[in-house]
Amino acid sequence: EEGVDWYGAEEGIKAAEALTDEPCMWDAELNYELQVELALTIKRLIEQFAAACLSIQHSRSFDAVCTIVPGVATAILDALLRRLATDQPSEFTAILMGCTVEGRHLGMSGFGVSVGSFAEQTETMEFHSTELSVARTAVIDYFQSPNQNRLDKIFDWENDFIMKPTRQLIKFIRHVSRSAALATGAPHYLLLDQRPESSQLLHNYPEFRAFRDISTWWKFFLNADVTVFPNYSPPSAPKDIGQVERMSAQLSWSWDAQENGYKVTTAALQTQIRCRPDPKKTDPITGRVIPPDQLPKHRYASTATPSFYCPKPAIKTEDDVIYRPNLPSFEEGHGQILSQRDSELLISFLTVPYIRLPLVLTFFASEDRVHKLQSDKLKGIVDSVLFEPGRYLAMADTGVLPAMVPTQHPNLLATSYGLLVNELHRSPDNVIDSVVLLLEGALALDTGAVCDMGGKDFNTGVDIILFVTRLTARVDNYISFLISHHFGTHPCVDTPMRGVEISDECLGQLQAGQAKLRGMLYGEVAPLLEEYLNKLDKQTVASPGDEKMIDRNSRLACDLHAHKLVLFRNLSYDELSDEGVTTVVGSFVYLTTRHTWNKAARDKGRMLLPETELYEMLQVQRRQMITYLKTKSQGPLDAVMQTALQVASSTTGSLSR
Repeated sequence: EEGVDWYGAEEGIKAAEALTDEPCMWDAELNYELQVELALTIKRLIEQFAAACLSIQHSRSFDAVCTIVPGVATAILDALLRRLATDQPSEFTAILMGCTVEGRHLGMSGFGVSVGSFAEQTETMEFHSTELSVARTAVIDYFQSPNQNRLDKIFDWENDFIMKPTRQLIKFIRHVSRSAALATGAPHYLLLDQRPESSQLLHNYPEFRAFRDISTWWKFFLNADVTVFPNYSPPSAPKDIGQVERMSAQLSWSWDAQENGYKVTTAALQTQIRCRPDPKKTDPITGRVIPPDQLPKHRYASTATPSFYCPKPAIKTEDDVIYRPNLPSFEEGHGQILSQRDSELLISFLTVPYIRLPLVLTFFASEDRVHKLQSDKLKGIVDSVLFEPGRYLAMADTGVLPAMVPTQHPNLLATSYGLLVNELHRSPDNVIDSVVLLLEGALALDTGAVCDMGGKDFNTGVDIILFVTRLTARVDNYISFLISHHFGTHPCVDTPMRGVEISDECLGQLQAGQAKLRGMLYGEVAPLLEEYLNKLDKQTVASPGDEKMIDRNSRLACDLHAHKLVLFRNLSYDELSDEGVTTVVGSFVYLTTRHTWNKAARDKGRMLLPETELYEMLQVQRRQMITYLKTKSQGPLDAVMQTALQVASSTTGSLSR
């Protein structure tokens, strides 16, 4: 069309309509008893989840889980409550749908929950598994679907620091109260918890309390100010945290007359629940109030943006990079890491988010630059480039292409399931070949030593090897998902993925790449990790009285066992072997007996690999490994358990001892 710089809009509209018309498992008929029981069950699960999240160290690697799981729970509950019960429909659910309990339309669209800043927040979170990316997209697709867009939004606490009842919320409460013949002198008071209970609305409709609390927990986990979370530990002053009991995660609602808004508290927090940063937040250095435009927009800012490393003015294009007199050399106690030429290349790649992934991977995989990854900042760039999903592609934009370059519509330069999925299902060889080169280069850095003389941690070569091992295992997560989803063998995701179509050629490249990566992980990395464990074990045997060295070696052995475990995350049942199961059982037993969990600082025992990633691996493999072992006779089963005992009784868990 004249004046329009994109084409394919009809395809986008068709894709959105097809997606919203698909049958949903939550659309099944249900009675009121089941509806309430499901709502209360989801509420209990989220309370348990919130207590668990607040009991472990807040980290960037776990941030996506903390945000997405409550979003999934809110979407599921919203879908369940948009059903009129077959026996005794609830006035609450009827008004939510914009109708009476008889199904007669009231002339209004209904009410729903806003998705808030969820899409923007999750752009810069690291997704180490494809399942999280799929869940993220499903949540946004649901709350931004045509059916949801027409609804009046309630519980939109992300719009104001003070949780004031909005006009839409008051309207919703009045409609429910009127349909149930309840007095509504002060409708906003009907959301309050009191003992004895005075709100007939909450008393008569327990599903309302569940909907209120679950959506509020979700909005709390969307707060961009990481310091409001009690489990946040600043890098400059790491601290250990205690366990939060599940019952402490129950929300209590009261009215704050001074703020003229709701005061939501829980025993798990020292202060009340807030769903957006404090506009009066002060700079800890200057003591001045932070300007509104400088308040945090992400709990963890993306480390794959030029502005993260370069002072103002912000770098937005390649021209801005060229005219900078000085660029960062990423010095971190190692001297200059990157030359000005290499820094210019790298920073320039970061100015084009949609195509930066293959560019940055190729940059580090070529010209012997893998040793540059001794810099933690450069490791952060690679992690962000690979595992941040980037801008979300709306349903109506599926298949819509920009007709001009540069486009005036950056929303089209987005993906449905993240940049890594986008690259792997379109041109997988570019990513896989670069990862293979990275792993080959990292393995070449092995000097035979685990630590430098007198060192407290891994030497530089081992540190890079472990980083690239983690990276390769996580890329295998994505490849394995796409292959299993294509064949319909994935255990929990069997619905079509929007805009993801894997051709026979692409499938062949994915399978060949997976075989190559796993061949290196199992054939080269795993034996090398075992060799490191053996060397640490020999050191401890040779110096049984050196407590500091034994403590250090045990701590480093935990890291090595953790890296061994993630290599086996994606094995299917048919790919399990006695050797693989023995390794998993032995390493987990060792970590259970020797590792001190949930530590804030590296020198206190915090591992390089996130502990939550280990438990995620356990959840993926536990059931099928138990099934596998049940098929074994007593002899092979004894061999597995004997190995676990051997590992647990060893100082470093070496199988070679």
